[in-house]
Amino acid sequence: MQAFGTGVWDGLFSLYMAIAILVGVLVLGWLVVSLVKYRATGDAPRPADAPRAGVIPAERGQVVWVFVMAAIIAIILVGLAVKSISAIDVVETPPEGEFAIHHNVTGYQFGWKFDYTAEGGLPYQDLGAFTIPVDTNIVMNVTSQDVWHNFAVPDYRIRVDAIPGTVNHMWFRATETGVGHTVCVILCGTGHSFMRSELRVLSKADYAKFAHDESVQQYEKFAKRPGSIIVNASFDGAALRESGNAKAGAPFIVRLTNSGATEATFRLHADVREQSFTVPPGQAGYGYFVAPARGLVVLDGPASSANIQVVS
Repeated sequence: MQAFGTGVWDGLFSLYMAIAILVGVLVLGWLVVSLVKYRATGDAPRPADAPRAGVIPAERGQVVWVFVMAAIIAIILVGLAVKSISAIDVVETPPEGEFAIHHNVTGYQFGWKFDYTAEGGLPYQDLGAFTIPVDTNIVMNVTSQDVWHNFAVPDYRIRVDAIPGTVNHMWFRATETGVGHTVCVILCGTGHSFMRSELRVLSKADYAKFAHDESVQQYEKFAKRPGSIIVNASFDGAALRESGNAKAGAPFIVRLTNSGATEATFRLHADVREQSFTVPPGQAGYGYFVAPARGLVVLDGPASSANIQVVS
């Protein structure tokens, strides 16, 4: 599996490795040469040019070379620092102005919770797997509910701390479909080694089907919960009709049947909040909303609207 930014880390690793190998070969090579060339014999007198503390023999060259080598090392280190900071900036800063899917990720002993938003706005969680579309920016808001964890995707060379009471951010864009995994890379307890979740990268078409099927299941689960509030509505292509009330401060679902001839988009709004959902012709769609403490929730459709009463 590959992701945008993986090449940045691979290139940085290769650069560090190349410099390390070059320095290692030079240092160890000179060490071997020195051991052989200047090895001592049993009765050998002290060489005239043997180094003395605080004294650089004239035949060993000028002290300026010490500063030259120090300058070369400093330039290399500064270059590596700039390259490293640039790579970190790429991973930590999502592209501005581009579409992104946001997920809240919560670590716990010993697993990960992934928050999704179903069609129509219904929030739900998955504890078993993290499913995303390919070639799409994924922004993760990562925290922990108990101890310090670290959320990592080894295939993409990325990781971020999951700290109780703090939300850290990370993003990536998978460029290949496939199945990988997420892990915790900070020792967080006896079950640390089992703190893994499956990472599924689907094609955009497969992800759209997954999101739709999962949304239907989540709405059905919501509808079956004791005390769930369902407001039924219909649209005939010209007018909206609704039946039911919302409860103050409580979440509810609008189940809307579109009997018109074309796809239509509807909007639920109250105060400064709003939620939109689209319903194909001849089908039913869902909108999720949390009712305000008082007032109305307005359901807008093409050239029509309906008011949903909020009762205490």
